[in-house]
Amino acid sequence: MKFKHYIWDFDGCLCDSYPHTAQMFLEAMRRHGRTELPPYEDVFLRLQVTWLHARDYFGMTPEEYKTLHELDHDFTNAPVPRLFDGIRETLEDIVAAGGKNYLYTLRNHVAKDALDAYGVSHLFTDFVTRENGFPGKPAPDAVAYLLEKYHLNPAETVMVGDRDIDGQSGINAGAAGCLLTVLDKNCYGEDMLASSAMPMKARGVEAFRKIMDISKK
Repeated sequence: MKFKHYIWDFDGCLCDSYPHTAQMFLEAMRRHGRTELPPYEDVFLRLQVTWLHARDYFGMTPEEYKTLHELDHDFTNAPVPRLFDGIRETLEDIVAAGGKNYLYTLRNHVAKDALDAYGVSHLFTDFVTRENGFPGKPAPDAVAYLLEKYHLNPAETVMVGDRDIDGQSGINAGAAGCLLTVLDKNCYGEDMLASSAMPMKARGVEAFRKIMDISKK
């Protein structure tokens, strides 16, 4: 394999959670009395820049934004997120080849709970969530914490996520960064791979496996 240690983002990388968040974004607005709502597809793409970008772009009030957080942290709301196709097998194959997986997400403990529910949490060595209190991405603190705690060689470590700020947090800590996305275009109509500054980038899990030279067990 190209790397020994894989630090994974959760939303949009391991888990297809953006449809859920987009639905809850609209629901939060609806609950606060909005009758004219933005198009779902526009919300979906704007959220993938950052939540704050979507909040500001659509003029979400503090009350609406608070409700969004409350709704989105409950995965019993429909649609229920799922692991992306091929992720389970990729995690298994990394471990089978002697590698290790770690989670680093800005989401709270719900991400770990979801991995428990999917039956894949045993494939991770550690989980860094919002409760750890690290600065947000692309700050290097959380990745640096994992590098130090487990004595990881930065040259053998990569941070993987669906946004450049994910991979950049790895690069800023001295490790590598990789974009993994399922999208063709971003909210600006740009090709996701062409617009990314990441040195490594893949559209879909199979392309990612090839870049990382992850063999099937």
